[in-house]
Amino acid sequence: MWLAPGAHPITLRREARLLRRWAVLARRHPRAVPRLLRASSALDALHPAEPHWFLSLLGTEPALQGRGLGGALLERGLERARGVPVHLDTDTERNVAWYRRFGFEVTAEVQVMHGAPQSWAVLARP
Repeated sequence: MWLAPGAHPITLRREARLLRRWAVLARRHPRAVPRLLRASSALDALHPAEPHWFLSLLGTEPALQGRGLGGALLERGLERARGVPVHLDTDTERNVAWYRRFGFEVTAEVQVMHGAPQSWAVLARP
């Protein structure tokens, strides 16, 4: 789920629409969705001030991982960004190395809530 420059910060109305999408995507872990929303407000402060694309969510069905599908989706999004920075957050350490392969650099490392996993903000500049 990509948000174009100017679409961030996310309005409460837009966040409600995203919540419905997250609920569909998080059927296996429905209690995680409200926590994602709380964490997203803490992560908002990590966005760059300049116009940027925001990659809100990227995922591949576990049975299909390792086939390059996620990388192909990410590369397509980076191409569409056309010289505009791309920002995203991840709470999976191994993803940091994966995103670095696509030119992302860590801009912040935070724990957004007590007991939450570590999160990394990463940015790809054109």
